[in-house]
Amino acid sequence: MGRSSKNPQIYVAGFSRRTNEDDLEDSFRKYGKIRDVVIKKGYAFIEFDDYRDAEDAVDDMDGRYLDDHKLTVQIAGQKLSRNTKGPQENDKCYKCGKTGHW
Repeated sequence: MGRSSKNPQIYVAGFSRRTNEDDLEDSFRKYGKIRDVVIKKGYAFIEFDDYRDAEDAVDDMDGRYLDDHKLTVQIAGQKLSRNTKGPQENDKCYKCGKTGHW
């Protein structure tokens, strides 16, 4: 059985400037095995091994608070439901160059 084409990467915004990769990994590891955590300026990407884990993280963590800051958590590449900038469908990935995620 081949790997699913569904995106296992999530977009996270709204966290404190003091938050680091380890803090995010600690907060999200309960949803599944994490491949990578990358913090950019004001947002981050967390890539899971399985897209279902990413979906669980979005369902549970979107709107929750981390260090008194309300998080925005979405599947990377999906249009955001709020007036928040983030990865768009035609954006290219900073790692692999493919579209649909960063």
